[in-house]
Amino acid sequence: MRRRLGWQVLLATLVVLPLASGCDDSRTRGPADLSGMSPPDLNTPVQAPTCKVGRYDGTFAGHLTALFSSDMGDVTGSVSLTILASVGEVFTIGNGHLSGIAKVPGMTETFPYSADLEGTLNCETLALDNGLLTNGKVVVMGYTIPFVGTLTADYDPGERSLTGAWMGKDTADLAVGSGTWKTSWKSL
Repeated sequence: MRRRLGWQVLLATLVVLPLASGCDDSRTRGPADLSGMSPPDLNTPVQAPTCKVGRYDGTFAGHLTALFSSDMGDVTGSVSLTILASVGEVFTIGNGHLSGIAKVPGMTETFPYSADLEGTLNCETLALDNGLLTNGKVVVMGYTIPFVGTLTADYDPGERSLTGAWMGKDTADLAVGSGTWKTSWKSL
């Protein structure tokens, strides 16, 4: 039954396609020439995406330069994100967040900061696209100062990791920073 149905569908396709393409006089044509056609190769595996969906955790580090000083302070912290299901080879970064401590040059006090991470991971190019630090906040002497920034990263499918660079600047023009970040796959 199944085999007969397959031939019926093929026959119906051969009859309907020429009619749908504007050839309404089937009496003037001969039989369809199928000699150049080959059946699809059903043994060719579908290539799986190279990026691994799931939770990634890692570190965030760099240097901060206050605009009132030429000294550099350290920025350290943790970063986590989720690579969500893809649309083709493009995966969305979700639940991205970083937090840590900044040491401002010339000051003994440390300052906590946090920000969200956004962007998409292109698994054809193995690169982060449109990487952003958003909703950034650093607390300095009781005041919360917003900051924003950009992220770049390359994806290593063998290590299941993202490794890249960041740049940021607070909106009060007090400091700028840059550094590196890395995350590795932890779980689904």
